[in-house]
Amino acid sequence: MAWSGGLHYNRVKNMAMLDVDNTLPGKTLFTSAPNPVIVKGADFTLTYKLTPSLEGTVAAEKTAYRFDPATLAFARPEERIYLTLDYDTGPFDLLARATWTGQQDLKRFYDYANLVGAGRGTCCHIASADCCASRSAGL
Repeated sequence: MAWSGGLHYNRVKNMAMLDVDNTLPGKTLFTSAPNPVIVKGADFTLTYKLTPSLEGTVAAEKTAYRFDPATLAFARPEERIYLTLDYDTGPFDLLARATWTGQQDLKRFYDYANLVGAGRGTCCHIASADCCASRSAGL
């Protein structure tokens, strides 16, 4: 049997943000987040040898994010659990893995509150302001 676990805490000042609204065609503009992004979490992994050629693993992760809405460019789950079976015999190595991913509060990542009227619930954070305006006009 083997196990490992860990705790992490990251505070990122001046987090780079993709500035979609001010990006020109063919150019990418990055700005800095006005407030720090804080990510903290814990993880645990346990592996057990079931037979000489088969081992099983169970692992869990819990992560908490603190940031201003729309600072992070894509959503991340706060919980994840996975189970793995690894079979090794002779020239064969078979691996099966099942992963459960927890819920994600997309409003926190995509600043939906600031998109009211920007177009029938569309994710205008990834489109230009012109696209949002055309979507709200029904185009």
